[in-house]
Formats: sequence, structure tokens, C-alpha cells
Amino acid sequence: MEPIIAADGREVALECIGCAISKKEVDPPGGMIAETDYFTLANDFEYPIKGFLIIGSKRHFQSVADFTSEESADFSSFLIKTRKAMRDVLGIQQVTIIQEEKSKDSHFHVWMFPWHEWMKEIGSDIVSIRAIMQYAKEHYSTKEMTEEMAAESQKLREYFS
Repeated sequence: MEPIIAADGREVALECIGCAISKKEVDPPGGMIAETDYFTLANDFEYPIKGFLIIGSKRHFQSVADFTSEESADFSSFLIKTRKAMRDVLGIQQVTIIQEEKSKDSHFHVWMFPWHEWMKEIGSDIVSIRAIMQYAKEHYSTKEMTEEMAAESQKLREYFS
């Protein structure tokens, strides 16, 4: 298994980051923000971008097509509440929501990718997201960014409580 460098600089080697987060074997940067019976909400593990949130399933599966009826209802309301929190608490006006089923080992998760002003220099469409993520990793992997992400996580925890 390949080691993963977390947004806060930690190096971890895990078979499935989604399973490790849902089982609380590893803390995501800024800590767990919220969870339901079926899903978790946390900052993206690898990329130091404020407001880049991940909704991950607690159960290991790959596709929305694999949701139980309970998971489907839970996910829908959690997704909506998360997006409202991003707007109302963090002031994020635009988000791209991505769910990818690219490999047999992937754990169901949804990217809630925020669009910030600084990103416009790199690009402002879905094709630019990978370049933006790489730029963030190279330029924002700092103690200050980790602290800012943790502060935002705390605000979100208060919203969800």
C-alpha cells in the first residue's frame, strides 16, 4: 500500500482511507466534522483547500447504485445540509459535486469542491480541479492552512450539532 501524505503533513499507509476514517482509525485534517448513521463528513484528507469537504460512506461500497433505501434517504438530506453549511457558515457560493467510481477498490465518497477566488488564475471549470488540487498541495501545505481548516471544521461541527 502506498503511503498518503495528509493535508496536515502526516504520512499514513492505509488500505482504504474511507474505511479508516469511518472506523475512526485515522483522524482527517481538522477532525471529523459530522456523521450520520451511514455517512461521515470531513475535510479532504490529502489536499489543503479550505472548505473541500468529503462525504464518505461508513460501509465499504462503490456506487450510489449500491445504496440501501435507508442510505439513500440519509445521504440526500446530509448532502443538502452539507451544502447549506458550506454556503451559510463558510460563505462558499459555488461548489462542484463529484462522485467517481473509478476502481474496484474505491470507497464511496463525494467531493464537495469549493470554488475560491485564488483558483481563477489556474482555471474555473471541472477540468481545472486536478491542477488546483496540485497547486494547493504545493503552496498551501502549511501550519497556518492546517489551523485555518481546523477552525472552519469547528464552525461546521457547531452548525451540525
